[in-house]
Amino acid sequence: MKILFVGKFIKAHSTHHYIVQEFKKKGHQVDCFDYRRVAYLNMRTKHPTYSIKLRIKFEMNIKRRIYLPKLIRRMRYYFFGNWKMNRQLLYLIKYNQYDLIILAKADCINYKNIKKFDKYSKTFYYFMDPLKIAHEMNAVNYASLTTWSSASTMAMKTLFKRAGANSYHVLEVYDENTYYPGEENKHKEIDVIFVGRGLPNRKMYIDFLRKNNIDVICHGPKWENKSIYFDELISKYRKSKVILNFPQVDSGFSDRVFHVLGTGSFLLSEYCSDLKRIFKRGIHLDWFKTPEECLEFIKYYLENDTIREKIAQEGHKYVSENFTWKHSVEKILEIVSESI
Repeated sequence: MKILFVGKFIKAHSTHHYIVQEFKKKGHQVDCFDYRRVAYLNMRTKHPTYSIKLRIKFEMNIKRRIYLPKLIRRMRYYFFGNWKMNRQLLYLIKYNQYDLIILAKADCINYKNIKKFDKYSKTFYYFMDPLKIAHEMNAVNYASLTTWSSASTMAMKTLFKRAGANSYHVLEVYDENTYYPGEENKHKEIDVIFVGRGLPNRKMYIDFLRKNNIDVICHGPKWENKSIYFDELISKYRKSKVILNFPQVDSGFSDRVFHVLGTGSFLLSEYCSDLKRIFKRGIHLDWFKTPEECLEFIKYYLENDTIREKIAQEGHKYVSENFTWKHSVEKILEIVSESI
């Protein structure tokens, strides 16, 4: 197939790079359209710090105010190079005869243009964010207009279905060449760690654990330690006995779950219904529903190294055999293959 992938490629570790690589490994021709970069190149003022910060502030303020009239919210499609970027994308699609166009979030693409894309190609909307983001950017408009759509949570899939979308559940998974067990797994220096934003619910749990003499190391915004990424993050995961996870408010979980299990580490998560659909409790990972349960399980798993490590190993085996980008790309191809 000849595929156009519309996504973000500026960051070296963007998941979009991994997805494109998997399509290419399967013999498909893939052209990439970096909508953020193209929009930036079409801006009149190209001072990187000023223009990018101003654009983000403008777009975020409009997106987050879902009570604003649609006409005002659509303004983001016309400023900061987005209008010209949308025109370039339409021109590219019109003259290249793609078999499939994949829109990966693509929040700066004017969803009204999807009907124009459909004149030339089948379209697939790949959405990986939680419900809050979906409401902010009107993701249902994209999902309902594309030939197919997918969501990484069941709540999101249900939302798309209610809007009339042909929607599927395709998880945001992990790259096995980035997240994998290493020598550091043998040297567990950290008892409990959490990496992520310090949201109120998470702070409540961490405060409770610390008051009960559990030493939890936290990294990220609104915590005492800075955010960590990639090599440093992977090293911390491998060195930790218990890694905590707190899903955001809807039924799903983020790719952090796969990152942790990918490194061969033990994950203890706050419960969410999607976890129960995908994993077996006490086999691949474990979960809790209250601060008291969280404390009880942490004490148990810190005292039982053999049980904890066995679960970590089973979790790693399970995700490496079922939840890499290879598997997600195969699912997308399975969805579209009957029509293309």
